[in-house]
Amino acid sequence: MTTKTERAWAAGFFDGEGCASAPSAKRIQLTVVQTDLVTLERFRVAVGVGTIYGPYKRSNPKHKPMYWWYATNKKD
Repeated sequence: MTTKTERAWAAGFFDGEGCASAPSAKRIQLTVVQTDLVTLERFRVAVGVGTIYGPYKRSNPKHKPMYWWYATNKKD
């Protein structure tokens, strides 16, 4: 169980960094993309759903790899 403070942090983090979309009439997709895996894992624990994918290399080798958190299924 997460604390109220962690859930509040996660809400603010998603508000600033997240994306909600509806690719179809029956599906909603929530996404957060980050280069900092630790922060994304903290978010995942706080919300208690979703999956983290990555690392994904970027075309510019100077850029850090990307990680994606997705919540797309009915359980999430």
